[in-house]
Amino acid sequence: LGQLVPGILCLALISTGLVSLGIATAFERGNGTLKRLAGSPLPRWALMLAKAIAVALTAVVQVLLIAIVAAVLGWTPSGGIPVALFAAAPWMLLGLLASVGAGLLLAGLLRPEATLAVANALYLLILLMGGVIVPLDALPAPIAAPASILPPALMADLVRAATGASGSVEPWQAVGLLAWTVLFAVLALLTFRVDEG
Repeated sequence: LGQLVPGILCLALISTGLVSLGIATAFERGNGTLKRLAGSPLPRWALMLAKAIAVALTAVVQVLLIAIVAAVLGWTPSGGIPVALFAAAPWMLLGLLASVGAGLLLAGLLRPEATLAVANALYLLILLMGGVIVPLDALPAPIAAPASILPPALMADLVRAATGASGSVEPWQAVGLLAWTVLFAVLALLTFRVDEG
C-alpha cells in the first residue's frame, strides 16, 4: 500500500484536472456555453480560475476519501496519514494545477470529440506507463527515462517521497513539476478560445 496509495492519489488528481475538466470544458465550448459566458463582464482568466477552484474542491474530497479507504485497508505512512498528506500537499497541488492547465489547453485547442479522445488516451498512457501506478523503477528503461521528466511521474515520485514510500524529495523534480505547471497555465491562457471558430 505504501507505493500504491500515493499513486492512486495522483491518478485521482490527474483524472479530475486533465480528463474531467478538459472534456467538460471542451463540450461547454462546443455547445456555446462558454461563448455566452464570454459575453458577460467575466474575464477569461476569471473563468479559468473558477474552473480550477471547482476542481480543487473536488480534489480535496477525493484525497480525503482515498485516505480514509487506504487507512481502513491498513495504509500507515511514516508520521501517520495527516502528516503524510500535509507533506505531500504541495506536490499534489502542483500536479493538480499542471493537470488543470493541460486539460484547459486541450479544451481550448481541440474540438469536443477530439478532446474526449486525446484526454482519455493520455489518461490511459499515464495509467500504464506514466510512473503513477507502476513506479518508474519497475518500468523498462526506454519508457521510464522519458516518463521521468513528465508531470505525472514527477508528481507521483514527489508524493511517494513526501509520504515516506520511497526516496527523498529531489529539488530537480520539484522544479520540473513547477515548470510544467507554469508552462501549461501560460499555454492555456494564450490559446484558450471560447468558441469553435
